[in-house]
Amino acid sequence: MSRRTSENIVETSHWRFEWTGSGLNIGPLPGSPCQHRYSIQGDPHFYRDNQIMFDFPNANCTFVFLDGTILVAQAPAANQALRDCHVFTTDGQYFPLGQATDFNEVAGWLFVQQESDCEFYCTSMTPIQNDVGRQQVPAKFTRG
Repeated sequence: MSRRTSENIVETSHWRFEWTGSGLNIGPLPGSPCQHRYSIQGDPHFYRDNQIMFDFPNANCTFVFLDGTILVAQAPAANQALRDCHVFTTDGQYFPLGQATDFNEVAGWLFVQQESDCEFYCTSMTPIQNDVGRQQVPAKFTRG
């Protein structure tokens, strides 16, 4: 059962989401099939195990986790700090974090966590093009 353990912390079946005041830390709970740690920091950047993976390609990015949890992370613009996050769980709950009020229904780019390596692949038809992220989206994640 998903729950809010404090004003800034939400736990789902496999993940702990912690709002830090300037970003979001995401860590596995015991029993999670994935043991990587993620964070969204800076303007914003997505990190895995303290290694930067990519810059946000858009002000709004949505992440689908292996347990079905959905995180919508929103910044005022693609090059500004994270403002709010919206966590949706498979047991039908919704938890806002950060400066979030109502969810504005803007999901932005979609990233899906992969069973093979717990990495988040972008499913947009436009590859992420920057110095720190993927240069191409694998063909199996694009429409051909």
